[in-house]
Amino acid sequence: MTRCSEERLHVQQKSKNEGLPCAPKGALATIVAEARRRFNVANGVKLSEETTRMRIKRGNLGGQIKSPMEPVEATLVTFCVQRARMGLQLNSTDFPNLANSLIGGTEAETAMVAYEKKRGLEAETGSVCGI
Repeated sequence: MTRCSEERLHVQQKSKNEGLPCAPKGALATIVAEARRRFNVANGVKLSEETTRMRIKRGNLGGQIKSPMEPVEATLVTFCVQRARMGLQLNSTDFPNLANSLIGGTEAETAMVAYEKKRGLEAETGSVCGI
């Protein structure tokens, strides 16, 4: 899908440079069909043209939303592994508490609050990671 989005964006920009209001009709269907052929994608696998359009509209061609917790994920995994080696497992209460204490007062916490609010979730400073 990323490749289709990139090609569609290229066609769209080329059309704008040529003074056309939009890409030629059927351009996306052609791109998807060519991608199916080139990458040997079975016909049963859904490649949504609408998904491609939305990725271009949002400016997120890769389609993956990055978590604000990504910078601290490796540290959290290290803590979990170390605790498991010591025989101290993390339960569903301990892990969010650990994550909250790790990001408390940092940019990651501010980013998590904004991330959760944007998705309509309740978020408060000090308890952004939770059940």
